[in-house]
Amino acid sequence: MPTAARSFFVSMLYLALMFIVLVTASFGILGAGFGAALSVVAVVRSESRARA
Repeated sequence: MPTAARSFFVSMLYLALMFIVLVTASFGILGAGFGAALSVVAVVRSESRARA
């Protein structure tokens, strides 16, 4: 994937993840933990695909 397109995709992914964490955190501590875990999994998955 070209560099500019990859950079845009990563930016949109991080923005979406921040929104997901914000929404899940509104459910309390358990929701915040779930949102954070989901974000970490998505970032690790995205970064591992970028390196492959």
